[in-house]
Amino acid sequence: MAVSSSMWSNLLLGLVFDKVNAGGHDLLLYGMVLVGFSGPGIQLSGIHMSNLFPEATALVACFIVGGLQLSFLIFTLFDLAYEHLGLSMSTVFTMYACVLFLSLIGTLLTEPDTPFEVVPSEEHELLSPMRLPSVFKEEEASLLMSTPELEKYRRRHRRPTDEVFFDGDLHNRSFRTQVLSKPFLLIAFYFSILSLWCNFFIGSITGLLRWKGLPESVVANLLGKLAFVLPGSVMFIPFVGYLLEKCGYTYSSLVCTAVALCFTVMLSSMSTGWIVAGFVAYAFFRTIMFPLLFAYLGHRFGFQHYGALSGIAFCIGGVVGLLQTPIAAIGDFQTIGYVQFGTLLLTFVAPYFERQRDGYY
Repeated sequence: MAVSSSMWSNLLLGLVFDKVNAGGHDLLLYGMVLVGFSGPGIQLSGIHMSNLFPEATALVACFIVGGLQLSFLIFTLFDLAYEHLGLSMSTVFTMYACVLFLSLIGTLLTEPDTPFEVVPSEEHELLSPMRLPSVFKEEEASLLMSTPELEKYRRRHRRPTDEVFFDGDLHNRSFRTQVLSKPFLLIAFYFSILSLWCNFFIGSITGLLRWKGLPESVVANLLGKLAFVLPGSVMFIPFVGYLLEKCGYTYSSLVCTAVALCFTVMLSSMSTGWIVAGFVAYAFFRTIMFPLLFAYLGHRFGFQHYGALSGIAFCIGGVVGLLQTPIAAIGDFQTIGYVQFGTLLLTFVAPYFERQRDGYY
């Protein structure tokens, strides 16, 4: 389903280009608006399904992201059908539309027509170990916040009255409390920078290779290898799932940033071998980035406002992503590389504070 959902976000754009005469209308603008509006929402809802598996949320999220990565294989299939089988683009897109139509029918037949309802008596005991009267929930007060021990602790460490409780236990807190909490602001900052360079790579890789002065045949060959590497990143799924489940989010975020720095450095090389290695590093980085975000949100904030929090994180990432246009306008990819490397270094602040927070609480 994740693969078909990702392909659906590109269907309308391709069919419009193929079937309609674009004279007098900027169909590229209309198509990109539709893709930009529907694509993130479709992917977000697909990855959100990983929370149906609370015992292995991170691992399931990795498999869903792997399915999204596998959808890049469609470009290789288009190339094979057009260049080697001699099919026209009209035939290729007609077959593409049929596949997507069948996937839509299959989704409608297999998905439930009503949302799952959790019966209060069947809730897991760990999800709600203590049920406070509504007056306490509305005021977001803890029965223990006025104890002499905590008062002494706050005075000794100069902590605000509510920070110990709210920043230490963000599950089942109000939406406002979760959005304004330090962990959410940090993960939003972390994700927005990583997603900026993740998406910038896809949009600028052809320009980067040509800027290096490589022959067109070499550029085409490298792009062909990239088309195989991206769907091939599914082989990283077991390792990424193990990393998230066993090593925790602090070390996983360190690895994610380190790999992003590695592919940035590798792509600055003139050697085609290092460039291909950069493709592999990018594929691994992309595979770990999205599961890290979704698994962390569920782990740190619970699922009461999970959809809204993940949507806000994606929205912030989308706004920051608008910087791709002025960055691309620089034209000098060496300067862009320095900017990319410097901004990626800033993301180390997220695992640093996460480490400090874990040690504090």
